[in-house]
Amino acid sequence: MKTEHIELPVERQEAAVEPYVAPAIEVIEVELQQNILSGSGDLPDIPGEGA
Repeated sequence: MKTEHIELPVERQEAAVEPYVAPAIEVIEVELQQNILSGSGDLPDIPGEGA
């Protein structure tokens, strides 16, 4: 069985040359403080907590 090789036209694709533009980034500092061991007052009753 003879196989035929068919050459198809290849389209040239040229890369778009665009300058890279870095995104504008703003750095902010957020300070969180959480004290989970100290009591924060009275907590509401929670249903099902058999106290």
